[in-house]
Amino acid sequence: MKLNAIKKCCMNTGQFLVLHTRSGCWLSNGRACWPTDGMEVREAHIRTLFDIDAKKADDLTIREVEQSDEHLSIEMNPLEERLNNIGYIWDRGVLYAVLADKQGRARIINTAWLKPAEGNRKELRFVLRKRGRGGELVAACGDLLVSAIVVAEEAGRAVQLMEKQRELTAVELAGQETEE
Repeated sequence: MKLNAIKKCCMNTGQFLVLHTRSGCWLSNGRACWPTDGMEVREAHIRTLFDIDAKKADDLTIREVEQSDEHLSIEMNPLEERLNNIGYIWDRGVLYAVLADKQGRARIINTAWLKPAEGNRKELRFVLRKRGRGGELVAACGDLLVSAIVVAEEAGRAVQLMEKQRELTAVELAGQETEE
């Protein structure tokens, strides 16, 4: 767990959420969450843990929430579908990873939310987690355990990003002109 990276992610969304489950504690920014690796964190600890002064704290949402374990599990389930990283899209200063399931359907996630995850992004494996109440999440797994759980981009935004990528790949590159 990289606290500075978690702080940056939470400051970007303006939210520090402490999620408690039967299996442990997680920190979240509302778009992704990261396990605290056994460290018990409370709402009252956030300002001290992340060195946030009172003035900045007034502009942030800092909450503690009890969660069900339906998708916040540090262990991988062998039945979870693996997602393959098929590429990246750069848009407006944000790098997105394009992850495809075995049917070829893509999910797009903001790679900034992976920075707090342990290890190098290239070493992470991705699996699809379905929420009991609907919706999907992407779990990024290190060696054996989940290091981050990320909400995929909304379908409309994902379509915009994919269309932009298609437009870029349809452009003829200089030096590849065909002779007529």
